[in-house]
Amino acid sequence: AEMPASSDTEVALPSGAKAQVPVEHTGEIAAIQAEQRVQALERLDDLDELLSVMTCQLDRFEHAVAQNVNHLSSGELKSVLSRLPNLNGECDRLQAQVDAVQGADQIRVRRKKLVEKASEASVRVHKLRGDAVAKAQELAERRKADGNSCFKAKQYGEAVGFYSEAIELNRNNPVYFSNRSACLQAKRDFDGAIRDATAALECDRNFLKGYLHHAKCWMQLKDMSKAGSALLQAPLSLQSHVDLRPIKMDICQHLKAEGNEFYKKADYEQAHRRYNLASDLDPDNPIYHANLSACYQARKRWKNGAASAREAIRADSSFVKGHAHLAKCLVQLGLAKDAREAVQAGIRVVDADKVAILERLLAEIGQQSTVKPAAGSNDAEGLKEQGNQCYKCADYSGAIRFYTQAISAAPKVGVYFGNRAACWMMLKQYERVVKDCSAGLALEQAGELAKLRLRMANALMMLNKVDRAADVLQEGVSRGGQHLKALQDQLGQIQALLGLQAKGNRALEHKDWSGAKFHFSKLVSTVGLEEHTGWRLGLAQALQGNAELSEAALLAQKVIADLPDCAPAYQIRADCLQRMGLVDKAVQTISALLQRDPENPEVSGQLKRIRYLQSQIKHITQELEAAFKSRDFDTAIRLSSEGATLDPDNVDLTASMLLSRAKARHQLAKAHASKSKDPDAAAKANALWRKSLHDTQTASYHAENLLEPFLLRAEILQGLERWEEAVLEIKDAIGRGPGAQSTEAHNKLMQAEFLVRKSKRVDYYALLGVEFGVKASEREIRAGYKQQAMLYHPDKQAGMDLSLIHISEPTRLLSISYAVFCLKKKKKKKKQI
Repeated sequence: AEMPASSDTEVALPSGAKAQVPVEHTGEIAAIQAEQRVQALERLDDLDELLSVMTCQLDRFEHAVAQNVNHLSSGELKSVLSRLPNLNGECDRLQAQVDAVQGADQIRVRRKKLVEKASEASVRVHKLRGDAVAKAQELAERRKADGNSCFKAKQYGEAVGFYSEAIELNRNNPVYFSNRSACLQAKRDFDGAIRDATAALECDRNFLKGYLHHAKCWMQLKDMSKAGSALLQAPLSLQSHVDLRPIKMDICQHLKAEGNEFYKKADYEQAHRRYNLASDLDPDNPIYHANLSACYQARKRWKNGAASAREAIRADSSFVKGHAHLAKCLVQLGLAKDAREAVQAGIRVVDADKVAILERLLAEIGQQSTVKPAAGSNDAEGLKEQGNQCYKCADYSGAIRFYTQAISAAPKVGVYFGNRAACWMMLKQYERVVKDCSAGLALEQAGELAKLRLRMANALMMLNKVDRAADVLQEGVSRGGQHLKALQDQLGQIQALLGLQAKGNRALEHKDWSGAKFHFSKLVSTVGLEEHTGWRLGLAQALQGNAELSEAALLAQKVIADLPDCAPAYQIRADCLQRMGLVDKAVQTISALLQRDPENPEVSGQLKRIRYLQSQIKHITQELEAAFKSRDFDTAIRLSSEGATLDPDNVDLTASMLLSRAKARHQLAKAHASKSKDPDAAAKANALWRKSLHDTQTASYHAENLLEPFLLRAEILQGLERWEEAVLEIKDAIGRGPGAQSTEAHNKLMQAEFLVRKSKRVDYYALLGVEFGVKASEREIRAGYKQQAMLYHPDKQAGMDLSLIHISEPTRLLSISYAVFCLKKKKKKKKQI
């Protein structure tokens, strides 16, 4: 009342700052502050109510999980398991909202209690999840036992129901999928059985029954090739398992029979596939290797034929066909001496009744060991015969020389061009094959040179000109002739391949990387066309889009080896290397392409982008190191945020930058937390820790094998006083792999467990109402004791319901006194030290 009207007064603002405010406005400021306190308290009341609702849900879930398995329904348990992740996220959200509420002393105390309540709820959620998973596994075993009983009683429909219920409760047990696959096989639902067998193997690649069910289903569907391929996918440790032996032998016999049928029809490619698969399944059976050698010989692939024949001899040294096939292949390779030695070695070891076969073969080799000039060698036909003799001995260069002389002698005979094209084909000179076949077909009269069309189509396929190969064959079919059936068969195969190619290209256009990978993988696996560069390039692009970077880079390198001027292969490889963090190698790859095509603006632009990105990464990394050294964490946060957006496809770079930003925020949060006199410091620290937590989780998503995000996340949770969650985080790192062999992780786990135990001790500072904890002075401790003693003085207890106090009054006062004594003693010892 005595203050002059013009004087000012100092008023504290909500942010903690102070300002000179005219005295006539002090009432308004006080009203605003009072309104803010009321709003903050109302917000805390709302959050408290939400936490109470969450606690009720947890109580209900815990009650449901605690029931006996016999009285627990799988639907109820599945509902609990499906709701827990959402409940965990809701718990984190509430913690963040509680941390965001700011205010004075009364609000801070209320907020701290709610944070503790939310943290307790989070721990309960983690524990409940473990209990629910264990209960689900126990109930799943019960359902499996029920299914087994129904299966034995041949009640397959009921058994499928029980196994399905077990799978819904626990999708990580391959036995449930395997058992349901067996039931579906009994019901003749082989497609469903195959899906379950595949799911069982996804759970455990070493699960033997998964491979058995897979193979049995394909056998029932009469597809022995897929049955055999299913067994070959088993790990090497299972290949010799006694349970696989009978089914392998059965499949091999069927494959051999199918191969024989295809061989009789001169479909050597299909026969080759059957025999090759049989030899892989049963490598100790010489018959399959011998049949495979016969297929190679029919396709004039003598080296492969010789190799298969040697495998037959390895499997059984007394197997006469192995020695015979080896000798025939060696003769065709021009190794007559080696062929004779192979036959002589066979004569020494084969049974007596089979020796005559090898002796006749030895005599034939003696007659064919030298190439004799044909009669009339000066004319074109004689030159062609000499070329044929060289071709049989695999002297393709000599054969080309004779065929060229024959063409010079009779340039109007298309057969000579076809014969020379066959030599170029064996030498993989596909452009020359096309040129000679075109010249020969220009002389064709009425479809008599159909073999040239087949040869030309094969060469065009190898040159990635599939459409043109189809056109050549289509023209041959329209002309007719002796080899019409062969032309039609090959045209059908090429049209099927073109269909797959079109599907693969459409998938690439629509960025359906998985679909493109599927189609191009089938194309690349086509026997005889494994080196088709266009298809391999398409597969590399699909792998690149599917983030299978190392496989895509390797495949692109193989394409570059075959076609050194293939610009897309260089670009795919460079992009994959860049995304893998190997920026220097990416620059080398693009530089190599630029040397071959200096005028390509797209390649120049890509090189500039990579080099610019390389310089940006280097610049930000250096500045980031400097910022951490100078403890300029705000700058470190800004730099790491920029670095995380430099190359979103480079997961290693993104993970590294996110981890750096999390570290900077963590250090900044620790600095805020240490400012005990700032009322808003705790809220700022908690907000920073929340953001750091999100950064570490994102970094773990990008780089699953990094240990550092787990350990940093544990430190952040400790800063938030979520002690049990920090322990769970480190255990997760040790259990999942990154920290299994890490001494640091195990040491951190010990420290985290110690902090959990420490958090459960009696907080004497809180008991005395001391605000600043260990940093409180002795005077503040004494004042806290005095305040508590006055609060619980007997003269002030009139009308108070002492039942709310869990210990008697004298005991409480004694505890407070003891707390003061302990704190004084600790501080005194600390000063002495």
